[in-house]
Amino acid sequence: MWDAVEAELDEWKRERRRAEFWWRDDDAQDVTPALKKLLAVAGGFRVPIALSVIPARFSPALARMVKRHEAVDVLVHGHGHVNHARPGRPKREYGVYRRQGDMEQELLESLALINRGFGSRALPVLVPPWNRIPPTLASRLPGLGYKGLSTWKPRKPHAAPAGLVCINTHLDPIDWRRGRAPKSEHAVAAALLRKLRWRRKYPERALEPLGLLTHHLLWGPEIETTIAHVLALTRSHPAATWVSARSAFGL
Repeated sequence: MWDAVEAELDEWKRERRRAEFWWRDDDAQDVTPALKKLLAVAGGFRVPIALSVIPARFSPALARMVKRHEAVDVLVHGHGHVNHARPGRPKREYGVYRRQGDMEQELLESLALINRGFGSRALPVLVPPWNRIPPTLASRLPGLGYKGLSTWKPRKPHAAPAGLVCINTHLDPIDWRRGRAPKSEHAVAAALLRKLRWRRKYPERALEPLGLLTHHLLWGPEIETTIAHVLALTRSHPAATWVSARSAFGL
């Protein structure tokens, strides 16, 4: 299946087009062996990565470590990554279950915490926990100091609020419906092939980089092998390029 992905990138090259990728890793709070391994893989392939850091939970050790990695950007991952949804409903930190003013104040505090902790590595980009945010709150983000928003699945054309850049993620090696089990290499390669073909067929989808989404807390040998194959193929192909979150969001 990786051969098919390479053949698809060859088509991009023949059409003189370039497939852009970016990498977002969620739920960063502290320095862990899994996070170190993930960063080592990213560094080994010289691929920039964005860590979505939970503002109310991150440790000083994480801030110190990030400052030693030049290719790491930091995004705002909600506030405390707390589920406020009612029992049986999809998890979310932001939604109709809370007062708008309370959520806005919390988002102001979140951005301030990330800025203080990570300095120049911090980007004013919100990654809402569980990738869910109501449109009414999203429209308020520019007024709260945010320049970007990142969730899951292809962004809807012209759906971004004024003053906000939306760059989403699209490729996830975790099967969340099967108990957070790693997807097989074949499944990840097939998904990547399908998404590249869609982007070549529908150029409007290629206006945002194809986002790789990982969760280092679930990192393991199987996922590491799969991600390494993705990176090896895309880093060596002339029709593929990896961009930083700072570049993707124009910051």
